[in-house]
Amino acid sequence: MHRYRKIFILGSGFSKAVSSNMPTIKDLKKRLISLDPSEANFGELVRYIQNLTDLSNNDPALTSFESICHLILSKPFYFNSDEELRYYILRTQLLRWIHSRIENEEPTIDRKYRSDVIDFLEYSSCSCSPAVQEGESLVITFNYDLLLERLLKNNKNRVCRMNHSVRLNTYRDMVRDEGRSSSDLVFEYLKLHGSFDWYLAPSSDSINISNTYHVEFDDHNRELIHKGDIPVFVPMSFSKTKYLKGSLFNILWNKAVSYMDAAEQIHFIGYGFPASDNDYLELFLKYKQKVRDIVLFDKPSQKRAERIFENARVMHMHAGEYLKQKMYRI
Repeated sequence: MHRYRKIFILGSGFSKAVSSNMPTIKDLKKRLISLDPSEANFGELVRYIQNLTDLSNNDPALTSFESICHLILSKPFYFNSDEELRYYILRTQLLRWIHSRIENEEPTIDRKYRSDVIDFLEYSSCSCSPAVQEGESLVITFNYDLLLERLLKNNKNRVCRMNHSVRLNTYRDMVRDEGRSSSDLVFEYLKLHGSFDWYLAPSSDSINISNTYHVEFDDHNRELIHKGDIPVFVPMSFSKTKYLKGSLFNILWNKAVSYMDAAEQIHFIGYGFPASDNDYLELFLKYKQKVRDIVLFDKPSQKRAERIFENARVMHMHAGEYLKQKMYRI
């Protein structure tokens, strides 16, 4: 396993900063509550949210987007089989809605920041030669969007390919590495919450590395095998334990911890340590002395980060401008 001197951890603020058509959590909530209950694909979900809002007098502790995800995805028990079926439908509609609302936009990196993001990816790439055991930096993300995948697909002359750090199944193993050279640059990308191009094998009931498939943009198996399927991703819920029961996310997190153990510096870009990720914050506090830059555009998140990571350089700054000024090299 490579060792990296710097670790960059990206949050949703990074994606929104460099892609103006990337929906935020606030955007998702507004679009969800504006849906009509007669919407064929999401009717049960809309009625559930409207009922919850009415009964609670729109209490934000219950009706925030993260709370809605938590209530639907982490219900601990069911009173009967009808309720269990209802929540299965709600879970399916919620996950499908999140995926469709983000991917229907086909968000891409804004032209203004495209070159800067590619420079950042090159900085965070290394040779795929087995002899190279140390890289300058590694990118870890909580985002499951395909912004960087689309960027690399359209700029193959810069960074050669992406490596998801874990070897997932693919329907094209025989041709995947054709034409690769040990001198090619590889961008290793550790996606802790899954990805919109990862899918479970049909009829799977657990999220294990053995039954998770990486299905690339131009792989026709996306339509043949996974048409209508929900990708493997961890949504914005306060409890994520059900996703960590399988081997896939356990392996991803174990690799992330190993990289952070070995790194000299850790930087956060567009990640504001939300309340829904408090379990992760406890882990990051273990590396408090390694945290250097925290780049945030949200003022409340900035003040919270300043209080928690008092020795870090907490910047109220647009993530795109941070990349443009190449402050990650300092």
